Amino acid sequence: MNEENVKALTIQRIREIGDTVIPTKFKELKGLDTFYTHVEPDELLATTEIVLVSTQASSASKRDDEFDVNQTYLCIVPGLEGLHNRFDYMCERLKLSALVLQPGLDRPNETIQETAKKYAEVFLKRIGHKDKFYILGYEWGIPVALEVAFILESQGMIGTIFCVGLEPEELKVALEEELNEYKTEEELENGVLKHMFKLMTGDKYTGLDEMLRGCSSWEKKVEECVRTLLGRVSHSAQYTRALLQAALGRIAEARRYSSALPPLRSRVVLLRSRRAVPASPQQLDALTSGEVSVHELSAPLGHAARDARCAAIVNSYLDPELLHNFHNKNLCDTYLLNADTFMNFTNEFD
Repeated sequence: MNEENVKALTIQRIREIGDTVIPTKFKELKGLDTFYTHVEPDELLATTEIVLVSTQASSASKRDDEFDVNQTYLCIVPGLEGLHNRFDYMCERLKLSALVLQPGLDRPNETIQETAKKYAEVFLKRIGHKDKFYILGYEWGIPVALEVAFILESQGMIGTIFCVGLEPEELKVALEEELNEYKTEEELENGVLKHMFKLMTGDKYTGLDEMLRGCSSWEKKVEECVRTLLGRVSHSAQYTRALLQAALGRIAEARRYSSALPPLRSRVVLLRSRRAVPASPQQLDALTSGEVSVHELSAPLGHAARDARCAAIVNSYLDPELLHNFHNKNLCDTYLLNADTFMNFTNEFD
Protein backbone atom coordinates (compact mmCIF):
# COMPACT_ATOMS: atom_id res chain seq x y z
CA MET A 1 0.00 0.00 0.00
CA ASN A 2 1.14 3.51 -0.64
CA GLU A 3 1.14 6.12 2.10
CA GLU A 4 -2.14 7.75 1.05
CA ASN A 5 -4.02 4.43 1.13
CA VAL A 6 -2.68 3.68 4.61
CA LYS A 7 -3.95 7.02 5.88
CA ALA A 8 -7.41 6.26 4.48
CA LEU A 9 -7.75 2.85 6.17
CA THR A 10 -10.85 2.30 8.29
CA ILE A 11 -11.42 -0.34 10.98
CA GLN A 12 -13.75 -2.20 8.62
CA ARG A 13 -11.17 -2.19 5.83
CA ILE A 14 -8.46 -3.47 8.19
CA ARG A 15 -10.77 -6.34 9.21
CA GLU A 16 -11.46 -7.17 5.56
CA ILE A 17 -7.73 -7.28 4.84
CA GLY A 18 -7.20 -9.43 7.93
CA ASP A 19 -9.81 -11.92 6.74
CA THR A 20 -7.84 -12.44 3.53
CA VAL A 21 -4.58 -13.37 5.29
CA ILE A 22 -5.72 -14.97 8.55
CA PRO A 23 -7.84 -18.15 8.52
CA THR A 24 -10.98 -17.23 10.47
CA LYS A 25 -13.37 -19.95 9.30
CA PHE A 26 -12.84 -23.44 10.61
CA LYS A 27 -14.34 -26.65 9.35
CA GLU A 28 -16.30 -28.34 12.09
CA LEU A 29 -14.61 -31.51 13.29
CA LYS A 30 -16.58 -34.38 14.79
CA GLY A 31 -15.72 -37.56 16.62
CA LEU A 32 -12.14 -38.76 16.41
CA ASP A 33 -11.37 -36.03 13.85
CA THR A 34 -11.46 -33.58 16.76
CA PHE A 35 -8.44 -35.26 18.35
CA TYR A 36 -6.54 -37.00 15.54
CA THR A 37 -5.94 -35.18 12.26
CA HIS A 38 -2.36 -36.00 11.32
CA VAL A 39 0.16 -38.83 11.23
CA GLU A 40 3.78 -37.71 11.17
CA PRO A 41 5.58 -39.41 8.26
CA ASP A 42 8.99 -38.80 9.84
CA GLU A 43 9.29 -41.58 12.42
CA LEU A 44 12.29 -40.00 14.14
CA LEU A 45 10.57 -36.61 14.48
CA ALA A 46 7.38 -38.21 15.81
CA THR A 47 9.27 -39.92 18.62
CA THR A 48 11.58 -37.01 19.56
CA GLU A 49 10.84 -35.81 23.10
CA ILE A 50 11.57 -32.13 22.34
CA VAL A 51 10.76 -30.34 19.09
CA LEU A 52 11.91 -26.73 18.74
CA VAL A 53 9.40 -24.65 16.76
CA SER A 54 9.85 -21.35 14.93
CA THR A 55 8.71 -18.19 16.69
CA GLN A 56 9.40 -14.51 16.21
CA ALA A 57 12.19 -14.88 18.77
CA SER A 58 13.91 -18.01 17.47
CA SER A 59 14.18 -20.34 14.51
CA ALA A 60 13.36 -24.05 14.51
CA SER A 61 16.42 -24.61 12.31
CA LYS A 62 18.65 -24.60 15.37
CA ARG A 63 20.57 -27.79 16.03
CA ASP A 64 20.24 -29.71 19.27
CA ASP A 65 23.67 -28.53 20.43
CA GLU A 66 22.51 -24.92 19.97
CA PHE A 67 19.80 -25.30 22.62
CA ASP A 68 20.18 -22.14 24.71
CA VAL A 69 19.47 -22.83 28.38
CA ASN A 70 19.61 -19.10 29.12
CA GLN A 71 16.48 -18.43 27.09
CA THR A 72 12.93 -18.50 28.43
CA TYR A 73 10.79 -21.07 26.61
CA LEU A 74 7.09 -21.64 26.25
CA CYS A 75 6.77 -25.38 26.82
CA ILE A 76 3.83 -26.74 24.82
CA VAL A 77 2.08 -29.97 25.80
CA PRO A 78 0.13 -31.34 22.82
CA GLY A 79 -3.22 -33.11 22.86
CA LEU A 80 -4.03 -36.77 22.26
CA GLU A 81 -2.34 -36.58 18.85
CA GLY A 82 0.96 -35.96 20.64
CA LEU A 83 2.62 -33.99 17.82
CA HIS A 84 4.03 -30.51 17.29
CA ASN A 85 2.24 -29.81 13.98
CA ARG A 86 -0.90 -28.14 15.37
CA PHE A 87 1.13 -25.34 16.90
CA ASP A 88 3.13 -24.05 13.92
CA TYR A 89 0.65 -21.28 13.07
CA MET A 90 0.38 -20.05 16.64
CA CYS A 91 4.10 -20.20 17.34
CA GLU A 92 5.05 -18.10 14.32
CA ARG A 93 3.65 -15.08 16.19
CA LEU A 94 5.08 -15.73 19.66
CA LYS A 95 7.58 -13.29 21.16
CA LEU A 96 9.55 -15.93 23.01
CA SER A 97 11.17 -19.24 22.09
CA ALA A 98 8.96 -22.32 22.16
CA LEU A 99 9.28 -26.07 22.21
CA VAL A 100 6.82 -28.94 22.08
CA LEU A 101 7.11 -31.82 24.55
CA GLN A 102 6.04 -34.92 22.63
CA PRO A 103 4.94 -38.02 24.57
CA GLY A 104 6.44 -40.50 22.11
CA LEU A 105 5.03 -43.93 21.35
CA ASP A 106 6.96 -46.32 23.55
CA ARG A 107 4.48 -46.25 26.46
CA PRO A 108 0.92 -46.20 25.05
CA ASN A 109 -0.72 -46.76 28.45
CA GLU A 110 1.27 -44.11 30.30
CA THR A 111 -0.93 -42.22 32.75
CA ILE A 112 -1.26 -38.44 32.72
CA GLN A 113 0.70 -38.25 35.99
CA GLU A 114 3.49 -40.40 34.55
CA THR A 115 3.66 -38.27 31.42
CA ALA A 116 3.81 -35.11 33.55
CA LYS A 117 6.64 -36.52 35.66
CA LYS A 118 8.58 -37.36 32.50
CA TYR A 119 8.04 -33.86 31.07
CA ALA A 120 9.07 -32.20 34.34
CA GLU A 121 12.30 -34.21 34.35
CA VAL A 122 12.99 -33.15 30.76
CA PHE A 123 12.24 -29.52 31.65
CA LEU A 124 14.58 -29.50 34.64
CA LYS A 125 17.31 -31.35 32.77
CA ARG A 126 17.25 -29.28 29.58
CA ILE A 127 16.05 -25.86 30.78
CA GLY A 128 16.95 -25.97 34.47
CA HIS A 129 15.56 -24.03 37.39
CA LYS A 130 14.09 -20.67 36.41
CA ASP A 131 12.42 -17.93 38.39
CA LYS A 132 9.41 -18.22 36.07
CA PHE A 133 8.08 -20.78 33.64
CA TYR A 134 5.51 -20.74 30.85
CA ILE A 135 3.55 -23.89 29.98
CA LEU A 136 0.77 -24.25 27.41
CA GLY A 137 -1.47 -27.29 27.43
CA TYR A 138 -3.87 -28.09 24.62
CA GLU A 139 -6.84 -30.47 25.07
CA TRP A 140 -5.40 -33.69 26.65
CA GLY A 141 -2.27 -31.66 27.35
CA ILE A 142 -4.12 -29.36 29.79
CA PRO A 143 -4.20 -31.76 32.78
CA VAL A 144 -0.67 -32.84 31.90
CA ALA A 145 0.50 -29.21 31.94
CA LEU A 146 -1.16 -28.63 35.32
CA GLU A 147 0.55 -31.72 36.74
CA VAL A 148 3.90 -30.48 35.38
CA ALA A 149 3.30 -27.06 36.94
CA PHE A 150 2.63 -28.72 40.30
CA ILE A 151 5.98 -30.54 40.12
CA LEU A 152 7.82 -27.35 39.13
CA GLU A 153 6.15 -25.45 41.95
CA SER A 154 7.44 -28.07 44.38
CA GLN A 155 10.91 -27.03 43.15
CA GLY A 156 10.22 -23.43 44.15
CA MET A 157 9.19 -22.15 40.72
CA ILE A 158 6.14 -20.05 39.85
CA GLY A 159 4.81 -19.56 36.34
CA THR A 160 1.94 -19.05 33.95
CA ILE A 161 -0.14 -21.94 32.59
CA PHE A 162 -2.13 -21.48 29.38
CA CYS A 163 -5.03 -23.92 28.94
CA VAL A 164 -6.10 -23.94 25.28
CA GLY A 165 -9.45 -25.47 24.32
CA LEU A 166 -11.42 -26.09 27.47
CA GLU A 167 -11.43 -26.04 31.24
CA PRO A 168 -9.51 -29.03 32.70
CA GLU A 169 -12.57 -30.73 34.21
CA GLU A 170 -14.36 -30.60 30.86
CA LEU A 171 -11.89 -32.86 29.03
CA LYS A 172 -13.72 -36.08 29.91
CA VAL A 173 -17.08 -34.47 29.08
CA ALA A 174 -15.79 -33.43 25.64
CA LEU A 175 -14.36 -36.89 25.07
CA GLU A 176 -17.64 -38.61 25.88
CA GLU A 177 -19.59 -36.22 23.64
CA GLU A 178 -17.29 -36.75 20.66
CA LEU A 179 -17.11 -40.52 21.15
CA ASN A 180 -20.80 -41.12 21.91
CA GLU A 181 -21.29 -42.92 18.59
CA TYR A 182 -19.30 -45.83 20.02
CA LYS A 183 -21.61 -47.68 22.41
CA THR A 184 -19.17 -50.40 23.46
CA GLU A 185 -15.44 -50.71 24.01
CA GLU A 186 -15.22 -52.98 20.96
CA GLU A 187 -16.88 -50.33 18.78
CA LEU A 188 -14.40 -47.73 20.06
CA GLU A 189 -11.45 -50.01 19.30
CA ASN A 190 -12.71 -50.56 15.75
CA GLY A 191 -13.43 -46.86 15.31
CA VAL A 192 -9.92 -45.88 16.38
CA LEU A 193 -8.31 -48.42 14.05
CA LYS A 194 -10.42 -47.35 11.09
CA HIS A 195 -9.76 -43.69 11.75
CA MET A 196 -5.99 -44.11 12.04
CA PHE A 197 -6.03 -46.39 8.98
CA LYS A 198 -7.69 -43.58 7.00
CA LEU A 199 -5.20 -40.97 8.25
CA MET A 200 -2.27 -43.14 7.23
CA THR A 201 -3.57 -44.16 3.81
CA GLY A 202 -5.80 -41.24 2.87
CA ASP A 203 -8.79 -43.45 2.08
CA LYS A 204 -11.10 -46.02 3.61
CA TYR A 205 -10.44 -49.71 3.25
CA THR A 206 -13.72 -51.45 2.53
CA GLY A 207 -12.55 -54.81 3.85
CA LEU A 208 -11.50 -53.49 7.23
CA ASP A 209 -14.84 -54.10 8.98
CA GLU A 210 -14.92 -57.74 7.97
CA MET A 211 -11.29 -58.21 8.97
CA LEU A 212 -11.89 -56.72 12.43
CA ARG A 213 -14.94 -58.92 13.03
CA GLY A 214 -12.71 -61.95 12.71
CA CYS A 215 -10.40 -60.81 15.55
CA SER A 216 -11.09 -61.78 19.14
CA SER A 217 -8.82 -59.26 20.92
CA TRP A 218 -7.38 -55.77 20.59
CA GLU A 219 -3.88 -57.16 20.06
CA LYS A 220 -5.05 -59.31 17.14
CA LYS A 221 -6.90 -56.36 15.61
CA VAL A 222 -3.74 -54.25 15.77
CA GLU A 223 -1.63 -56.97 14.18
CA GLU A 224 -4.15 -57.46 11.37
CA CYS A 225 -4.17 -53.71 10.69
CA VAL A 226 -0.37 -53.60 10.66
CA ARG A 227 -0.27 -56.50 8.23
CA THR A 228 -2.88 -54.86 5.98
CA LEU A 229 -1.01 -51.54 5.99
CA LEU A 230 2.28 -53.09 4.91
CA GLY A 231 2.91 -51.96 1.35
CA ARG A 232 0.21 -49.28 1.55
CA VAL A 233 2.26 -46.88 3.67
CA SER A 234 5.96 -46.14 4.00
CA HIS A 235 5.95 -46.53 7.79
CA SER A 236 7.73 -49.42 9.44
CA ALA A 237 5.63 -52.11 11.08
CA GLN A 238 6.95 -51.11 14.52
CA TYR A 239 5.96 -47.47 14.01
CA THR A 240 2.53 -48.36 12.66
CA ARG A 241 1.86 -50.70 15.58
CA ALA A 242 2.94 -48.07 18.10
CA LEU A 243 0.71 -45.42 16.49
CA LEU A 244 -2.38 -47.63 16.73
CA GLN A 245 -1.69 -48.65 20.31
CA ALA A 246 -0.94 -45.10 21.46
CA ALA A 247 -4.12 -43.70 19.88
CA LEU A 248 -6.40 -45.93 21.96
CA GLY A 249 -4.16 -45.91 25.01
CA ARG A 250 -4.24 -42.12 25.41
CA ILE A 251 -8.01 -42.01 25.03
CA ALA A 252 -8.36 -44.65 27.74
CA GLU A 253 -6.04 -42.78 30.13
CA ALA A 254 -7.80 -39.46 29.49
CA ARG A 255 -11.15 -41.05 30.35
CA ARG A 256 -9.72 -42.56 33.54
CA TYR A 257 -7.93 -39.43 34.76
CA SER A 258 -9.12 -37.81 37.96
CA SER A 259 -7.27 -34.78 39.28
CA ALA A 260 -6.16 -34.79 42.90
CA LEU A 261 -4.05 -31.65 42.64
CA PRO A 262 -4.30 -28.98 45.32
CA PRO A 263 -4.77 -25.39 44.05
CA LEU A 264 -1.65 -24.21 42.25
CA ARG A 265 0.10 -20.94 43.02
CA SER A 266 0.81 -20.08 39.40
CA ARG A 267 -1.36 -17.93 37.17
CA VAL A 268 -3.82 -19.81 34.94
CA VAL A 269 -5.04 -18.43 31.61
CA LEU A 270 -7.98 -20.23 29.98
CA LEU A 271 -8.34 -19.86 26.21
CA ARG A 272 -11.77 -21.41 25.80
CA SER A 273 -12.83 -22.77 22.43
CA ARG A 274 -16.19 -22.05 20.87
CA ARG A 275 -19.04 -23.96 22.54
CA ALA A 276 -16.87 -25.03 25.46
CA VAL A 277 -18.80 -25.19 28.72
CA PRO A 278 -17.96 -22.16 30.91
CA ALA A 279 -16.16 -23.03 34.11
CA SER A 280 -17.91 -22.21 37.37
CA PRO A 281 -16.24 -19.88 39.91
CA GLN A 282 -15.84 -22.88 42.21
CA GLN A 283 -13.93 -24.80 39.52
CA LEU A 284 -11.64 -21.84 38.89
CA ASP A 285 -11.00 -21.40 42.61
CA ALA A 286 -10.07 -25.07 42.90
CA LEU A 287 -7.62 -24.67 40.00
CA THR A 288 -5.28 -22.11 41.52
CA SER A 289 -4.89 -19.69 44.40
CA GLY A 290 -3.22 -17.35 41.93
CA GLU A 291 -4.87 -15.23 39.25
CA VAL A 292 -7.24 -16.75 36.68
CA SER A 293 -7.97 -15.10 33.35
CA VAL A 294 -10.49 -16.34 30.78
CA HIS A 295 -10.51 -15.58 27.05
CA GLU A 296 -13.02 -16.73 24.45
CA LEU A 297 -11.76 -18.11 21.13
CA SER A 298 -13.74 -18.20 17.89
CA ALA A 299 -12.42 -21.65 16.89
CA PRO A 300 -13.90 -25.00 17.98
CA LEU A 301 -11.87 -27.42 20.09
CA GLY A 302 -10.27 -29.23 17.15
CA HIS A 303 -8.89 -25.93 15.79
CA ALA A 304 -8.38 -24.01 19.05
CA ALA A 305 -4.58 -24.01 18.76
CA ARG A 306 -4.91 -22.47 15.28
CA ASP A 307 -7.06 -19.57 16.43
CA ALA A 308 -5.35 -16.32 15.42
CA ARG A 309 -5.88 -14.84 18.90
CA CYS A 310 -3.87 -17.50 20.74
CA ALA A 311 -0.43 -16.00 20.11
CA ALA A 312 -1.59 -12.47 20.93
CA ILE A 313 -3.11 -13.67 24.22
CA VAL A 314 0.06 -15.57 25.19
CA ASN A 315 2.23 -12.56 24.31
CA SER A 316 0.07 -10.29 26.48
CA TYR A 317 0.93 -12.34 29.60
CA LEU A 318 4.69 -12.42 29.10
CA ASP A 319 6.93 -10.74 31.61
CA PRO A 320 7.64 -7.06 30.67
CA GLU A 321 11.37 -7.68 30.87
CA LEU A 322 11.03 -10.60 28.45
CA LEU A 323 9.12 -8.40 25.98
CA HIS A 324 11.69 -5.62 26.39
CA ASN A 325 14.51 -8.04 25.57
CA PHE A 326 12.57 -9.29 22.54
CA HIS A 327 12.06 -5.80 21.12
CA ASN A 328 15.76 -5.03 21.58
CA LYS A 329 17.06 -8.34 20.28
CA ASN A 330 18.89 -8.92 17.01
CA LEU A 331 16.46 -11.28 15.26
CA CYS A 332 18.73 -12.06 12.28
CA ASP A 333 19.39 -15.75 11.63
CA THR A 334 22.95 -16.99 12.03
CA TYR A 335 24.53 -19.54 9.74
CA LEU A 336 27.29 -21.89 10.89
CA LEU A 337 29.83 -22.77 8.19
CA ASN A 338 32.03 -25.82 8.44
CA ALA A 339 35.68 -25.55 7.40
CA ASP A 340 35.18 -26.89 3.84
CA THR A 341 32.26 -24.56 3.15
CA PHE A 342 34.19 -21.61 4.54
CA MET A 343 37.22 -22.37 2.32
CA ASN A 344 35.04 -22.73 -0.78
CA PHE A 345 33.34 -19.45 0.03
CA THR A 346 36.62 -17.57 0.51
CA ASN A 347 38.11 -19.07 -2.66
CA GLU A 348 35.12 -17.92 -4.70
CA PHE A 349 35.33 -14.50 -3.11
CA ASP A 350 39.04 -14.21 -4.03
